[in-house]
Amino acid sequence: ISACLVGSEMCIRDRVYSMNKHMFNELIAQRYFVAGDSDYIWLPEMEWLDKNEAFERKKVWSDVFNLQELELFAIDGYGDMYAWFTEGVYKEQVVFISLDSEFGGEFFAPNLSAAIFRRILEFSSGLYTKFYTNNEEVNMADSDEYMSESEAVEILTRCRLAFGSYFEDQWNKILNKMIERGINDQNCFINEDKISLQELTHILNYKKIGTSIILKNQM
Repeated sequence: ISACLVGSEMCIRDRVYSMNKHMFNELIAQRYFVAGDSDYIWLPEMEWLDKNEAFERKKVWSDVFNLQELELFAIDGYGDMYAWFTEGVYKEQVVFISLDSEFGGEFFAPNLSAAIFRRILEFSSGLYTKFYTNNEEVNMADSDEYMSESEAVEILTRCRLAFGSYFEDQWNKILNKMIERGINDQNCFINEDKISLQELTHILNYKKIGTSIILKNQM
């Protein structure tokens, strides 16, 4: 009987425990996800939500989207949302919830750490921000669309400090290489070839990237 009880407790623990939640709470405790804090980690198109903001946003959009099994954790500049599944067959997987999408969402990453690393890869490939070398500080640098490579390296270095312990070894090797090249090669970020979904699928080992998922409620 005692063995059965222990087994049941383990099943309950495994069903309730969330590595995403644990990671997110740790990063909040370390102030990396606290807006306005000096240690806040900025990533393009991924603004972290605190518990109250997530609750309010979920309440506002619950009539439009089926958010019952989802935990919201970030938004982009358009108000689109990021969330992970808290239970079910997709537990821990991250989805991107688009306000204008026909289906409501698409699979983004297998978990929170992979979602963050995906954003780092897209950022460093120039998908959201254009980079100029430190000796090319011209008028375009005044635009919000541009960033110096030294600033980019600083962001990547802070990401390594904050997220490195949650990343897989392969991801840390890629991140370290980008940082080292950024320091030693002033042209390393200037890249017209944006990272593709195929490359992301391979690096993150996640075949569902970009696949639509029905999250909109039936009207």
